[in-house]
Amino acid sequence: MGRLGAAVRFAEIINGAAARYSLPPAIVAGVVAAESAFNPQAYRAEPALGDASRGLMQILSTTARGLGYTGPPAGLFDPATNVNLGARYLRQLYDAARASGPLVTDYEAWTRALSAYNAGFSTVRPGDAKRDATGAPINADYIARVRRWAARFSGSLADAPLGWLAVVAIAVLALVYGRHVSTSSD
Repeated sequence: MGRLGAAVRFAEIINGAAARYSLPPAIVAGVVAAESAFNPQAYRAEPALGDASRGLMQILSTTARGLGYTGPPAGLFDPATNVNLGARYLRQLYDAARASGPLVTDYEAWTRALSAYNAGFSTVRPGDAKRDATGAPINADYIARVRRWAARFSGSLADAPLGWLAVVAIAVLALVYGRHVSTSSD
């Protein structure tokens, strides 16, 4: 099953968290696809941080605690818990990005929020982002990957929220026509 098919399994959770935090579901789904490939048991040790990323949205225990989570680290593997915490954090990052300057466009705010989701909160503010020699965020590939997945889930980054029926329809079409929807580069 490709990522679009896997998205069907979590569509209700993703749409619910996106609605709760006023986020485009396609962006939340894009983060899930980029972070864990829709694997609720995804785990990545973060030795430099003395922590580990867990679950669909790869939430750090320290981030979860900062968001008010009081359960054990293993609880972050629960899809609903993980996606709700991840969506809440993404909303905070987006709001911080929008507030970082009077001329911040929605596109730039999402760039900063996605960069911060991947590389840390400090990348939300202009001038604080870790950048490569060209001036692009060091995690530009991650940002592009989330945007590609979001576009696959919604048609474009700015589209209206993606309902679960659209996710099901995409997955069914992919299965009917025998197309493998994920790519080796994602």
